[in-house]
Amino acid sequence: PWAATSYFAVALAVKIRQFKGIAVGDFWVLRPTGCEGSFLFRFIQSQRFQYNANISSGSKMPRADWAFVSEGDYLMPKSREEQRRIGETFQHLDNLITLHQRKHDQLATHVAEQRAVLDETVSSKNSRDSK
Repeated sequence: PWAATSYFAVALAVKIRQFKGIAVGDFWVLRPTGCEGSFLFRFIQSQRFQYNANISSGSKMPRADWAFVSEGDYLMPKSREEQRRIGETFQHLDNLITLHQRKHDQLATHVAEQRAVLDETVSSKNSRDSK
């Protein structure tokens, strides 16, 4: 559980902004050197990387072991152009999912509002009819 939280934060740092600064030991700051940042963001979310990262060391406060994770065998495209296209493709899919989720949420809210109006109308009619 510790490593998953750390990686999400790292992924956000890679995704949202590149910064100069200091990070605490609970985070791994990954700089995309030799690979595309958008690809790195997706790569660290891969099942293989997450599996290796969640093998923890330490007894009181388990943490992912960077030495172990960094020595893992990972398949990745050598071409930065291919990495960039993969990163852009997944970003596009994320945007589509977000858009459709918003549309779904708006529709669900609209249906709930309409149902409440209908229920109120039926309830008012029934109370008038019973008098």
